[in-house]
Amino acid sequence: MNILFFVESGLGNSALLIDQLIALHKQHKKVCAILSTKEQEPGLIEKINSLLIPNYILPGLVEHQSFKKNAIQLKQIIEEQSIDVVHIQTNWELALIMYVKYVLCVRRKFKMIYTIHAYRNNERFKSCIARFLLTFLLTFFVDKVICMCTSLKNSFHWLSYKISIIPLGIDENFFVGSYQPLLMDSLRLIYPAQFRIGKNQDTVIRAFAEYRNITHDMKSILILPGSGELLQKMKNLCKDLDCDQQVLFPGYCSKKEILTYYRKSNTAVIASSSETFGQCIAEPFVLGLNIITTRVGVALDIIQNKDGGFYFKTQKELTSILLELSKKPILIQKNGERNFRMRDKFRWSIITKEYLKIINQMIVVDNEK
Repeated sequence: MNILFFVESGLGNSALLIDQLIALHKQHKKVCAILSTKEQEPGLIEKINSLLIPNYILPGLVEHQSFKKNAIQLKQIIEEQSIDVVHIQTNWELALIMYVKYVLCVRRKFKMIYTIHAYRNNERFKSCIARFLLTFLLTFFVDKVICMCTSLKNSFHWLSYKISIIPLGIDENFFVGSYQPLLMDSLRLIYPAQFRIGKNQDTVIRAFAEYRNITHDMKSILILPGSGELLQKMKNLCKDLDCDQQVLFPGYCSKKEILTYYRKSNTAVIASSSETFGQCIAEPFVLGLNIITTRVGVALDIIQNKDGGFYFKTQKELTSILLELSKKPILIQKNGERNFRMRDKFRWSIITKEYLKIINQMIVVDNEK
């Protein structure tokens, strides 16, 4: 079984898709990659080449350019490499493969797998339209759909018969070392996210400021890594609420830098209105942090209220949780230890075994028809 794997999602998570590709190559070997000339992170192409993973570059893939030229190249790749399964990540890639299969009439019979990464889920009207169109295309043109968590699958429940839940894996550096007890001298909160509508850093800042005003706790800190259009507004809010001395804004951070900040924290706070998956939930979970989150993304698969973390809807609820944790810090430690024990579910090596099992079953069923 030969797999053609696209590693450009256009959403800034190409590094994770590269990790998935590498894990797939280690376990299966018969896989080649499709990349674009525009790397979302420097060194990704070099990393693939250093591991001798066969790959092809489609100029303009990320920019949505050179459609027909790329389609012709894909047709040649599929035929020359005897591809059995094509795994795509975006609607543009779906359009390309559909064009190859039904317009260029590629001679090779192959299966199509699509991973849902995003569908404008922060905008209600656009979300409904996007889900309707995507559901239509996936129903008629794709053989298997992968959702990264149960909540995402529920958003596409019409496709449940062809959906498999496979989470994104977390960078292997997050798994290095044994469990280290969390620093418990104060609340050490962290929420890494882009500063944009839907991430709701203002809710976390207001709850933290209210908590501090009630307790007069001058030791606890809130770390908000990330960049974006609302960053300065959030900094101004901290000054207005007189908590700017206890709120850190490191700006854009590499994975290595984020990991360092996580290790200085004991609790992750996620205030997103929506998440297709939620790395900001899975990463601190893997590291053994306590989690406070809205009911989004993968949280519902791994956190039960007060077992691994806490759920909140409003600023008032978040403040109440912070007050409870300040009185019962043992809950932070208990949840962190529990999450650390369960972290292997986000290892690429384990995820890849499940992925290959699903693909093999799909191929076997097709051969039996």
